[in-house]
Amino acid sequence: MINLFKNILIVSPHPDDSEYSCYGLIQKLKTKTTILICSSGGAGDSTNENDRLNEVIDFWEDDDELNIIICKELLQTGYHEIVKYFDLLIDENKFDAIFIPPEKDTNQEHRLISNIAKSSLRNKGCAVFEYWTPSTTHEWQPNIWLDIGEFFDKKIKMLRQHFKSQQKKSYFQENYINLFHQDWQAFKKDIQKCEKYKLSSWICR
Repeated sequence: MINLFKNILIVSPHPDDSEYSCYGLIQKLKTKTTILICSSGGAGDSTNENDRLNEVIDFWEDDDELNIIICKELLQTGYHEIVKYFDLLIDENKFDAIFIPPEKDTNQEHRLISNIAKSSLRNKGCAVFEYWTPSTTHEWQPNIWLDIGEFFDKKIKMLRQHFKSQQKKSYFQENYINLFHQDWQAFKKDIQKCEKYKLSSWICR
C-alpha cells in the first residue's frame, strides 16, 4: 500500500525523530521525501547546546533525493501560526502521504505537532500515518508493521554514528534500539525487525 506514494512528508518535532522512527520506511520507498524539523531539540533537553541539526544533515549527506526543511523555532510559535505554516507547506508541495508522531505520546511536543498536523490535514486528500516513537504510550496500536530487516543493521550503525549528542540517552543504547524494532504481531508474521505505523486517515479518490 505505502508503495503507492510518490511524494511524502515526515514531520519531525525534534532532530532524530524521523531517522529513529522512519529510516527503514525512507529506504524502502525510495521516493520523493521531505523531512520537516520543527526545533533544535526538546524543551529543557541539556543536549540542545550541541548542534543537533547538523547531526541530521550529516546523517543524510549521501542522499541527494531527500529534502530537509529546518524550521527550528516552529515549536515556539503560537498554535495558529503553526497551523498556517502547515497549511501553506502542504498546499505548496501536494504531498500524497504525511507521517507524524502519535497523539498518544508522553512527549508533549510530539502530541502538539500531531494535533496541529491533523488540524491542517482535516480537509486535505493526502494519507496520514502516525509513527511509533520511543515515548509512544502502549494505548497506541499500530496497524502497519513494516519489515525493515534488510536495512536494520545500517540503521542502527548510522543512528549511533551520527547522533553523538544522544549517545547517553537510554533509547540510543543498542539493546533498546533492538527492542524498539521488535513486535509480537510482527514476529507472528515472521518479521524480525520492523517499524510501526498507524494509518490515521486516507481519502481515496
